[in-house]
Amino acid sequence: MKRINPIITDNNAANSAIATVLMFAGVLSIISVMLISIVPVINELQGAIESSDAIVQFEDLSEHEAQLAQRGLPGSTSEIRIEPVLGKLEWDLDKAGIWFSSSWKENSELRLRDAGNFENQFDIRYPSGQLNSYCMDDLHLQFESKWKYELPAVEGNILIATKSQVTSSITSSKVSVTQGSDSITSLIDHSEVLNINLPLENTIMKSTVISDVELTILLELDDGGATFVKPNNPNHKGEGTFWKIPLPVGNNKINLISEKGTIIKWSLNQNDGDETTTITGDGSVWTKNFEVSDSTLLTLESTHPARLILQSNYESKIGTINWPSDEGLMLGNEFIIPQLPGTLIIDNPNNSPTQINIQGGGYSIPSNGIYKLEWPIIGTSGVVKISSQSDIGIKWTGDDYENNGHLSKGISY
Repeated sequence: MKRINPIITDNNAANSAIATVLMFAGVLSIISVMLISIVPVINELQGAIESSDAIVQFEDLSEHEAQLAQRGLPGSTSEIRIEPVLGKLEWDLDKAGIWFSSSWKENSELRLRDAGNFENQFDIRYPSGQLNSYCMDDLHLQFESKWKYELPAVEGNILIATKSQVTSSITSSKVSVTQGSDSITSLIDHSEVLNINLPLENTIMKSTVISDVELTILLELDDGGATFVKPNNPNHKGEGTFWKIPLPVGNNKINLISEKGTIIKWSLNQNDGDETTTITGDGSVWTKNFEVSDSTLLTLESTHPARLILQSNYESKIGTINWPSDEGLMLGNEFIIPQLPGTLIIDNPNNSPTQINIQGGGYSIPSNGIYKLEWPIIGTSGVVKISSQSDIGIKWTGDDYENNGHLSKGISY
């Protein structure tokens, strides 16, 4: 007997099943489309959040930079932690390469980069014209900021004295001299002179001096010489009104040169004095001899800006000086020079001849040439102004004019 299974047909159930499958497929399609549409939006929102986070961090960094630029001092540091949002972000605030811009004129775009990291190199950008010279100054007012000096590889004696500062007159200052692997550390009072013989080792090499305060350092070679001594309060021309001068042992001559008559106050050991100068020729000059048996600190003050020349053991006629122009530069077209016996070496670095005038007398210097003059010139009086049609350089030497060659024994800075 055959059993027959009847096929039951339910069209409604089939339609419902098909509809369910289609609806599920449709939902999946809609979800897929939504995901395709939403993912870029999510990425964009995430990027916006990360971008906003980065902007906020760099705004904080910019604020730190502004505070450091407005209220910081050379040697000051500012630190901020930046959280990377993608990959790795490194920023060294000490050598960030940021351009700082400062100018007296609008749109001149004078900028400095890496000027605050105390390295041997920094960048200057000045696209608006030719930059002929620059002047750097430092305000070491923080105790942790050190003064660093480098001396050439020579054999001689250095005399060190502190410049006037608030802390230097209260406590002793620490001075360290390093040469190779050798080092000397000493405490120096504000009224003392420290003497150190170089080299510290048997081999002559460059020396480094590091101090808590600013120093005046004189390098003495052999039997004397001549040098300009930088004032404690120099102006943009290199002139000043106050000096603390470490005098070497022996007979020293001080020459104070000014464009005006001035009153000078000096103090040495227990002695002091007040003296006055008047204009003679194109300026005034004050000259005084100080003979000391030990290295001693001479304090000198002037009522008008002046330049000061120290001649040690001046009878030996040894010494060479690069003479600054009236603007304090080594090249210029106006110089004032007193009647210091010796020789002038005048250098014309231009590709064309130039004419110089000395109290009515004219002299021609060939292009890229050197002219030698016996000094003082007969017929001139007092302080003498030398003017030139173009920039020239002048050296003064204590050497006699009759000696062979152009320069005397010695070094000049």
